[in-house]
Amino acid sequence: MRLGIGILAAAALLLAGCGGSASAASSGSKSPSPRPTTTAVAWSGPSKQFRSSQLGIAFSYPASWKLRASDAASTFATYGMADFGVESPTGARRQGVLTFQVESRQIYAHQPPRPYISVAPDAARKNKHLAQLTKTDDSVWGLAYVGGLRLVTAKHIKDVSSPTAGTGRWRQQTFFSGGSSEEPYATGLTIDAYVPATRARSAAATIAAILSTVRFSTPTGGWQGS
Repeated sequence: MRLGIGILAAAALLLAGCGGSASAASSGSKSPSPRPTTTAVAWSGPSKQFRSSQLGIAFSYPASWKLRASDAASTFATYGMADFGVESPTGARRQGVLTFQVESRQIYAHQPPRPYISVAPDAARKNKHLAQLTKTDDSVWGLAYVGGLRLVTAKHIKDVSSPTAGTGRWRQQTFFSGGSSEEPYATGLTIDAYVPATRARSAAATIAAILSTVRFSTPTGGWQGS
């Protein structure tokens, strides 16, 4: 299967520990259209798709990977928060773990959720400054695009002992948006990508290919007044 991964080439380099970041585009109050992409070979073999209008997220992933989303719909409808993701099979050739966290204060207030939005062009600089103030500046900060959204990205320099699932040493990269804690309370998004430190470069390519398939829409929410 061939998928567009040009928008996340920098993300793959960061996960592999090679540095770099995506360029910024103009900001807007709503989710912008996806940026132009190039095509490249992603994973071999069949694919599966996660699609949720309730969460406003859809993406494809290798059929051999496992989806973890058992209570995402109910927690989002009730509390305005959802945590879900996909992970590769365990074993010597473990490829990675990808998790999504979605938050909507609107749902908590029994209101329809608002769209996902891009961060401001200077968001990475502001967050880096915050990291320095709190003496936790052990990450490389920048901007990256996922599904047309401009997000702040932080590639953690130090390996982590364990991601959401799995053992061994892992490289972690986080992508996140703003807006969930400030009016008008846009839907907030955090994505955590983990790849084994021993094969970070090759595994990062698969993670980047999955992220290149992500598409966003305004969540329907499933709140108790819809």
